[in-house]
Amino acid sequence: MSPSKLAPENPDFRVLFESAPGLYLVLTPDLKIAAVTGAYLRATMTEREQILGRDIFEIFPDDPADPAADGVRNLRASLERVLAHGATDTMAVQKYDIRRPDSEGGGFEERYWSPVNSPVFGTGGEIVYIIHRVEDVTEFVKLRQQGIYRDHLTEELRMRAERMEAEILQRSRDLQEKNVELAKANRAKDQFLSNMSHELRSPLHTIIGFSELLAEEMEGALNAKQHGFVDNIHRDGMHLLHLVNDILDLSKIESGRFELRRETFDLRAVFDEVVSSVRQACHAKLIDIHAVAAINIMVFADRVCFKQIVFNLVSNAAKFTQSGGRIQITAFLLDGFAEISVKDNGSGIDPDDQPFVFDKFYQARAVTAGTSEGTGLGLTISKQLVEKHGGRMWFESAPGQGTCFTFTVPAATPLS
Repeated sequence: MSPSKLAPENPDFRVLFESAPGLYLVLTPDLKIAAVTGAYLRATMTEREQILGRDIFEIFPDDPADPAADGVRNLRASLERVLAHGATDTMAVQKYDIRRPDSEGGGFEERYWSPVNSPVFGTGGEIVYIIHRVEDVTEFVKLRQQGIYRDHLTEELRMRAERMEAEILQRSRDLQEKNVELAKANRAKDQFLSNMSHELRSPLHTIIGFSELLAEEMEGALNAKQHGFVDNIHRDGMHLLHLVNDILDLSKIESGRFELRRETFDLRAVFDEVVSSVRQACHAKLIDIHAVAAINIMVFADRVCFKQIVFNLVSNAAKFTQSGGRIQITAFLLDGFAEISVKDNGSGIDPDDQPFVFDKFYQARAVTAGTSEGTGLGLTISKQLVEKHGGRMWFESAPGQGTCFTFTVPAATPLS
């Protein structure tokens, strides 16, 4: 049915959005263009079919002839703040020149914009889109630069300019206030996490240590019920310690305080260490686990982080793989990167959960495993560590057929 034949109570919202008079762009969390209004297309001299699905900065790059151009940097920083803090980010007026189509002579046209970037949340509280709204203030800025706008503007344009000036001034003040508040909040968060590191981890180590001593029965034998109590104390203490450590790791990564210590190493040695760490848990479930890697695959990465990534993926695989299953770790070289996969034949990931697998604290529901233990941060941390190395992480999963997580890290020159 065409939009014109739709009943008023059942409107085509995409048509309504695209026809809106404002300049709006809808972005996915990876900054791909998902939707755009016609007004935005006209203002930027672009066409809908040529920009949908593409990276915003591929469509709107800086003018290479302008060494002072900072539109891409400023907009990227604003979008990253929205993703990091889940709050609307109001930008100061930006000079961001627009590339003219060849039919208009090519090159770049000088433009000034007043942008606002706002998050759109999904049902699980995650950011699913960013709405990028702009107002073209080029005419106003140029007239101000020329110093003649009060002499030549009509009364209507003068009033519009004064309103715009007041709004821009207010936005700049709001932005400054928000930046101050954000800086204070970040300092408070860092202080809180630092205190939590000491206040929680120290007594947790004591609890875990005494539970291990009790389990060894050094002060006398325990009956079966007491053994169960001690096992519960130890298991839950370790779970809480892992959660605290994960939160601290994630905070360091997101605050930019996490630094990689890159070195060249053979990834097979790390595979052997991870397999050794999980072998007992896999043996208890009769899970067959093995690693296969080409000879002398060397990577240039932070060894501790690399091991953490592989361990997180293998631990997840073991958690959601039934008794008698198998886990396989493989690696090969491709275009200057080592591509590592952890594949299981477990329960798989529910299709409804798949879009949110890498979200913080999200607990995916196993299709048949019936378990949800864990902190919900392992995959989030792993993906961010991979991306800090310049790689990427993705997965494939089907209910009842298992899951395969894959990531890449830079390869190094193999040993001779």
